[in-house]
Amino acid sequence: SNKQEITIAPFKETDFDEILTLFRETVRTINAAHYSPEQIAAWAPDVLDRDRWLRILKTNIAYVARIGDTIV
Repeated sequence: SNKQEITIAPFKETDFDEILTLFRETVRTINAAHYSPEQIAAWAPDVLDRDRWLRILKTNIAYVARIGDTIV
């Protein structure tokens, strides 16, 4: 069987860079068909506000889903 298990765990700060990368790449590729270039640039700019993102993830209930070692 080629079953891939998903694990879910609370957010850890060591997940932070991978989460930001996943967010930016998802917005710029998967969501690109649904939004204008201006909307994409505003939503997922080259430089994200890391302090704001970290504060949001740390002060809210945030979970991370993984398949193997990869955040999905």
